[in-house]
Amino acid sequence: MRGPLAGETIGFMWGLLVDASGLGLVGLHALLYAAAGYMAGMLRRQLDEDKIWTQAIFTVIVSVLYVVFYLILDSGSSPAGPTRCRGRFASSR
Repeated sequence: MRGPLAGETIGFMWGLLVDASGLGLVGLHALLYAAAGYMAGMLRRQLDEDKIWTQAIFTVIVSVLYVVFYLILDSGSSPAGPTRCRGRFASSR
């Protein structure tokens, strides 16, 4: 099984694993990993498997897009923004 559906499915499952291990917004990583997997599956035939530079460039582009969308979506999920992981026992200054 290869292509967009496989990439999306595998990305979604990995994203759920990341979501389950964190304290952030549930489903955010699953959504972003599924989108990245779908994009990789769609562009699978256009990328040359023998050239490492095309894969490296694609990986960098997808990584940057992932971080940008993560910061955009995570900042809107709570009033405190991405640094909202303050425990109950943190000092209140």
